[in-house]
Amino acid sequence: MTLIPSRYSRKPFDVDAVRVTEENFEDVAEWCGSEIRTDEKSGQRKIIVPVKKPLNANQRIARIGSWVVFSIVPIGFKVYSDNAFRNTFELPGDPSEPVVDTSEEMPDDSVSLSTSKDDNA
Repeated sequence: MTLIPSRYSRKPFDVDAVRVTEENFEDVAEWCGSEIRTDEKSGQRKIIVPVKKPLNANQRIARIGSWVVFSIVPIGFKVYSDNAFRNTFELPGDPSEPVVDTSEEMPDDSVSLSTSKDDNA
């Protein structure tokens, strides 16, 4: 018998994402229920994000320039480097729906996509 596998595409899903900046550092930590620590060696502040099942300790650490992402599939937070985030995510393609929050509360380089943590909790 010859096995012929079928090809499947992974279903896309939306996330809420915020790029960590000096200006929003405390707000990001509060948003994801995290604590802020200072690295003993470098003196840099870092956010310890409550990531489910991290493969290593660095997957829980958000620094300035990192992206903190909340997803409902699977539910929880995750930290991405800027490069990894930009290679993994893009804004939804529907131009009729506003996807970028330009309010004063969110910096220019932060993005909020259509799924909200509060809407789906």
